[in-house]
Amino acid sequence: MPIKIRDTIIEALAKLNSYGFTLNKQQSSSKIWIFSRTRGEIIEYVTFDLSNHFPNSIRASINTSKQLKAVYVSEMIKEKGETGWWTFSDSDSLRLIVNELLEAIIQYGIPWFDRVAKPIPQIPEGFSKDLFLNREELADKFKERYNIILTDDTALWKIEEIMEGLYRDNPTKIVDWDLVLEASAFYGEFIRVTLGASWKWHEEVGIAAIVNIAGIENSVVSPIISLIRLWWNPFEKLTSRYRVLKELGNA
Repeated sequence: MPIKIRDTIIEALAKLNSYGFTLNKQQSSSKIWIFSRTRGEIIEYVTFDLSNHFPNSIRASINTSKQLKAVYVSEMIKEKGETGWWTFSDSDSLRLIVNELLEAIIQYGIPWFDRVAKPIPQIPEGFSKDLFLNREELADKFKERYNIILTDDTALWKIEEIMEGLYRDNPTKIVDWDLVLEASAFYGEFIRVTLGASWKWHEEVGIAAIVNIAGIENSVVSPIISLIRLWWNPFEKLTSRYRVLKELGNA
């Protein structure tokens, strides 16, 4: 019996209607289904698509007209990997997969839409300069506060967990800028020590950055921008950026 892919997806995703999402028929096709809703000036998207390379494989992602970079549902469910495809064998297994992806979207994606709809917090004047001038002292404060070793393989994952915990437990969602400053210094020092790099002050934009990372010419990371984006969007992961830099350095 042929797998009724379209019917199965449309049937399962009818649940999205209660959240205001409708199928965008013009943008959808035989291999991609895009659901959208408009809130204010922002359009929010939930996308399911079939792989062109892997047989009977599907994935799901979310993004907005403001936040164009897609977040894959497999990033929300850590054991599945970053952009992992989910493989099905028949209509029943497809239905189970689609429903599991849908449940993750409802649990993690719907709150994410609310989170990234808010403006990215603006870095207070002088903070980036303070980071550049006092980076070692600030990194030491963070290490002592959380008992993290600078070269610990899990250090960046711990920063992500710390920042997300602080956001989750903070009803007003006000940024703890002192903590962001310390975490930024630690992040920059972690990259410098483990991959090889140097700090640089970019006077024209007023930003402290890590440059020439892992021998990659013109590579630049702004630790404080990375940390505040992580606060704003939990899927702007430090670990993912670090892994890419490490792989490029080893290439």
